[in-house]
Amino acid sequence: MNKSSTIFGKISIFLIFITLMLTSAGPSLAGEEPIGKVAVFSGEVILRGQDVWGGDVVVGLPLFSGDKIVTLDGSAELVFEDGTNVTLCRYSAVEFKQWTRKGLPLIQSDKTRRRFTLYAGKMWIETDYRQMRSEIAVPPMVSGLREDAGTTRIAALISLDKNGEAFMSFDEGDRSFTIGPWKMGVAENVPPAAAKENEFIKKALAAKTAALVAQRASEKEDLDKAAAESLRKLAWIRANKASAEEALYSAKHLVDWTPDKQVLGDSREAARVAEERLKTAEVAEKAAIEAGALVEEWDALYQTAMDEFEDQRAIEGVDEGSIGDLEGGGSRSVKPNDLGMPKPGAFTSKSPCE
Repeated sequence: MNKSSTIFGKISIFLIFITLMLTSAGPSLAGEEPIGKVAVFSGEVILRGQDVWGGDVVVGLPLFSGDKIVTLDGSAELVFEDGTNVTLCRYSAVEFKQWTRKGLPLIQSDKTRRRFTLYAGKMWIETDYRQMRSEIAVPPMVSGLREDAGTTRIAALISLDKNGEAFMSFDEGDRSFTIGPWKMGVAENVPPAAAKENEFIKKALAAKTAALVAQRASEKEDLDKAAAESLRKLAWIRANKASAEEALYSAKHLVDWTPDKQVLGDSREAARVAEERLKTAEVAEKAAIEAGALVEEWDALYQTAMDEFEDQRAIEGVDEGSIGDLEGGGSRSVKPNDLGMPKPGAFTSKSPCE
């Protein structure tokens, strides 16, 4: 083998190695596999999964990166694959995103991160720093979580008051970094009447209601075939429109307020996608109405669904979801390993929603 061939071979191997490093390094979303489950819930809890607000929240429901959970007159406990526990209080809205930044081959290991974005209400989080690094985002602030001296456990309450000011309170652990305005302590409880008027909550409820109407429209049997198809089409268009409006509002709010570059970039992309979805839905809605869609029938279904949500709020002592009975009753504390997930440690139970 001559000298030039040897040099060419070494260069080729080097270029292949560089290519592998460039293609392997960088973030990838963990959206295809579940990252957690609903452990316990009570009252009204709704979910946006993969841009859709349909479906019922049940114990054991898989959670994916990009999902959003909204509690109305209820609460929810979530458990994630690494053993992280999250409790959402009444009238709270949180979105979670998980991604893996692949390390350079033979040099760095992959690093998985998770971000919880709280739009309204209160969120209690218990996590183990050794298992996964977590960060908290609210519209005006982003903060990383880290262990404190002598422990890897982190237990913190993140809350927003009626004006959107962010508060953090740690039982264990501390902040690894904080960008933006925040206060130590716990936000004052927002009265239910004011919480219901929170725009994040209202848009989520509108999207869930529109999705419910779409489901019911597809099941109606008292219309002729043409009318039923017209109503079904309009209902699904408006469900997509309401979902896009909710996503766009949330994303634009972060674009306007977040101090973090990564959150800003993610939010701008989310806003762009939501805006395209909204424009498509608006064009389709206009065409459907011009073609004679049953708008009054849709309005009646929508009002009925909204009235049902209001009636549910008036019911006292709503049954709680449980591992043993998905329909309600007998709620109990759930450890991560009850759901086939690792247990981070002996976390003490808290009641952050009182």
